[in-house]
Amino acid sequence: MQEALRNAARHARGTDVHRRLQLTLSASCNPHLEVVVADDGVGIVAPSSSTTGTGGGLLTHSALLAIAGGNVTIKTTPNEGVSVRIFLPSEALR
Repeated sequence: MQEALRNAARHARGTDVHRRLQLTLSASCNPHLEVVVADDGVGIVAPSSSTTGTGGGLLTHSALLAIAGGNVTIKTTPNEGVSVRIFLPSEALR
C-alpha cells in the first residue's frame, strides 16, 4: 500500500506539478484483506516519459505478496488514473 501511495504522489501528476489530484484509499478485511489505492492522474505513461519509474517497487511488493498467497492488480487508463488493488488472504494475516 505504501508503494502505491508513493507512486501516486510521485507520478500521477505527470509533468504538471500543479495538476489537482484526487487520491482514494479504501480497505476491507472480511475475511480477506483488500486495499485499493486509486488516483485520477495521468495514468501509467510510456516508458520514455521522464515521470515513469522502473516499476521495480511494485514488482518487488507483488512478489512478496505472492509468497503469502496474495496479489497486486493494477488498472490504468490514460488521463484517467491508476487503481492498485492489493489482496491478501485471511490465512496470511494470522
